[in-house]
Amino acid sequence: MKIFATLLIVLSLISCNTKEVVNTNAKADDIQKEKLYLSHVKFTNAIQVYGEPQISNKKKVAAKNLSEEQLAIVDTYFPNKEYKSKKVFFLEAQWKRPTSTELTVWYLFIENEWKPIEVRTNA
Repeated sequence: MKIFATLLIVLSLISCNTKEVVNTNAKADDIQKEKLYLSHVKFTNAIQVYGEPQISNKKKVAAKNLSEEQLAIVDTYFPNKEYKSKKVFFLEAQWKRPTSTELTVWYLFIENEWKPIEVRTNA
């Protein structure tokens, strides 16, 4: 009888742990879908879907105005540093999501629109 009770407890614990793994995977899938969506959507459209960002910083692209991380992102988009001879603006926007995740999107002002160039998450 003790063996049966122990087996029953072990099986119920295993089933509880399985549900947690499924929920974690579903959360990761939701975050990936949001990242993919935001990587293709202009800033104005992102505001329509997610509302105003909690944090929003607009800066002229110049080495003195950007952090090393931001400058590395811009350098990926402008490998020849064309931004030095043009007026290029950089926008960082951050949204908090129901998944307890922060989504940060970096935009460049290109052809009179804020277009995404990088999307990252902070869990």
